[in-house]
Amino acid sequence: MSEEEFVQKEYNISDFVDSVIQRIEKDTGFRARMRRADNPLTAEEAWSYLIKLGNVDLKNDIQRFGFGLVGAAIARDRVKENGTQTLGRALNFCRESMTEEDASVERLLRRVLACRDALELIPILRRVVVYIQKNEKTALDYKQLLKDILYFGENVKLRWAKDYYSFGKFDVEEAGNAENAKISGEKVEG
Repeated sequence: MSEEEFVQKEYNISDFVDSVIQRIEKDTGFRARMRRADNPLTAEEAWSYLIKLGNVDLKNDIQRFGFGLVGAAIARDRVKENGTQTLGRALNFCRESMTEEDASVERLLRRVLACRDALELIPILRRVVVYIQKNEKTALDYKQLLKDILYFGENVKLRWAKDYYSFGKFDVEEAGNAENAKISGEKVEG
């Protein structure tokens, strides 16, 4: 891909996210159709918007599913502006506010990092994004998330892991003990 093509794709990503954010407040029909864009059974309802707003090539599964996932996430979350948190950072915020019995954040991150390609990632990411959106402290950077989906690979995984483990309190030994206890069925005191 040439630098010019890359710049064009960057513009489409930014323009798409900004357009969806602006339009969901004004057009309830648009919001309803866009909310269905990440469901394989109803996604075609949003295809015209994906083409108009993001210049999406519907024959390209990664583009179609990636733009659909992000468009649906924005429509569900009803954000007023694009957030600033990467996926790893947002999961970190969820981890900090979770209760002891809700130790699923680490498993979500591990599952996302285990994906081999974007087509494997997207259905898993849908559940992760919904989980993140339930936490009011998080404000996902949807532009970055869409870039990460479209260019998913080892560098994206490394950045997500770094963002997750680099912020806040994280005790590696404690996390390892909790994981081992979960496997063996023991109760961990923290």
